[in-house]
Amino acid sequence: MDISQKIGPQTIDMTINMVSNMTFEVTDIADGIYTLKTQMNRLKMSLKNAGMDIDADSDVEVSDDGNIMQQLFSMMVKEVTNKPFVVKMNNKGNVESVKGVDTLFESAIGVLASKFPEIGEDKISATLSQMK
Repeated sequence: MDISQKIGPQTIDMTINMVSNMTFEVTDIADGIYTLKTQMNRLKMSLKNAGMDIDADSDVEVSDDGNIMQQLFSMMVKEVTNKPFVVKMNNKGNVESVKGVDTLFESAIGVLASKFPEIGEDKISATLSQMK
């Protein structure tokens, strides 16, 4: 996915590639709506923009190599995996609603903000909100 973001007078172009392994369990069917317990089992992400290349994989240990952004994204992909959320889908395959993803990201933001207080919760939240 390519993102072009304007911050003040500056435009920042990013490329984000994500690969995920997910499980879906049908927990209810009512009136043509399927309720799916959904979970990301693995999340791998690559982010590239001006001078910054970050690769994060929930299956790889977080490296303490001094690159704070690399650590931030690596921890984020670990924090949002293996935690369930709910998808409601109609019998044509159209998604009606998704619940619980915000909670996943809020939890991840809290963990990351406590680990990286020098960055600040607002900046972490703004950065990660682009991935929702």
